[in-house]
Amino acid sequence: MKDLLKRIGALITVHLLDKDDNVLEILGYNSESGYIGEHFVDKQKLELALFLPAATKDVTVFRVAKCGEVLKHITPAKGTLCQNDTFLYYTQKMSVNKVDAGHTCPHALQNGIGVLFTEPDGSFQVGRVEVVSQDGRYFVSAHTYYAGMCYRGLNGVVVPRFTLVPELHYKEWPDLVALLGEKLAEASLPELAAYVQPMPPDVSCLKENEGVVIFWSPKAAGGWGCVATPKGNAQVHYSKIITDNGDEHRHLVPGDLVTITRLEEPPPEDLTLTPPRKASSFKWTAIGVRAVAEDPIKKMLRILGGD
Repeated sequence: MKDLLKRIGALITVHLLDKDDNVLEILGYNSESGYIGEHFVDKQKLELALFLPAATKDVTVFRVAKCGEVLKHITPAKGTLCQNDTFLYYTQKMSVNKVDAGHTCPHALQNGIGVLFTEPDGSFQVGRVEVVSQDGRYFVSAHTYYAGMCYRGLNGVVVPRFTLVPELHYKEWPDLVALLGEKLAEASLPELAAYVQPMPPDVSCLKENEGVVIFWSPKAAGGWGCVATPKGNAQVHYSKIITDNGDEHRHLVPGDLVTITRLEEPPPEDLTLTPPRKASSFKWTAIGVRAVAEDPIKKMLRILGGD
């Protein structure tokens, strides 16, 4: 998502607001790490602004609201023309709140803006530009949540990435599938018969202390993901990621090779805690996860199953 936004000439800024939503300061922004500042006070207001060139096609900006326990509802966002009508900008205001750990983080769902990229061939990326907090240090994340291909079925556009992969909980995102169908209704899509179910990551050649990243979700309060290991899938919390620079935004990239210090069984369910700790669906939790710097050719061969 970060590369796509850069390619089309998008700009991102974050503003510090006063109690009346007036801009007090445009926060400094590190384009590589996404770092914008730290230890904002409880109830402080921030504003995220996304600027897209007005001529940009095949991009839809949207907001997400949670309906009930799991269902997510999508509302297309309306941009405002600026800078001599050369850019459309979209904003998202948020407040930060103090958490049990003693620092602050943005309120979930209010911390970002959704972005959908579609291509004429039916490929798509769904991501978010959002503000996340890791131990009180704030970063801007431009992250791809889902990527895939749409196909032409008997009854219109079909999105196997959601409908045929049960663990993605397709029923939570009917609006997203409908939006893709609307955007690509007239596109020249491949026939559904051409779809091939992707294979899970091959872990047979991994060492005992290695894993392959399956997904990463930034989240307002830090982020978490999943790594495939020879012992099975393991969850990874951002706090368990090791970087060379302690000030970096700790995250993982799907497809990357990582090393793992150890695997632990997740703690048992404890509903007496605040917030309650629910039972994990993972058998393992990965501790001390570090990304491996791979040669691009070797990475491609690994993903494709080459020698």
